[in-house]
Amino acid sequence: MSIDFSINGREFVAYDTARGLVVGSTVDNRLRTLVPRSGLEDATGNPIWAEDRRSVLIAFQHAGESQIREFPVAGGTPRELVRFDGPVQRSGKGVMVERGGQLYFTLGENESDLWVVELEGTR
Repeated sequence: MSIDFSINGREFVAYDTARGLVVGSTVDNRLRTLVPRSGLEDATGNPIWAEDRRSVLIAFQHAGESQIREFPVAGGTPRELVRFDGPVQRSGKGVMVERGGQLYFTLGENESDLWVVELEGTR
């Protein structure tokens, strides 16, 4: 299981191999499945909180494409934030952080490059 705590330490997001992508509270021990395991078969990275804590980001590798997707915590349609369609560019390490409207992440298998993209749209 990989886990990321919110800045205030009261909430967490985790990838549980049995349940899928879950969000929980350290205050009242609530745990809720955000995305079932069947919807995460191609997930390659560790989930992280978006800066505003309204969504969770996780990396995927599917059919030769690397993607970073955003899942709204309140439910709704996931959104593709970044997609690389080159088979050389893989998001196998899955290290990400979002700060100030920018997403920083690594991309590569053995030696990663650091990438930065500016996020657009309502978040």
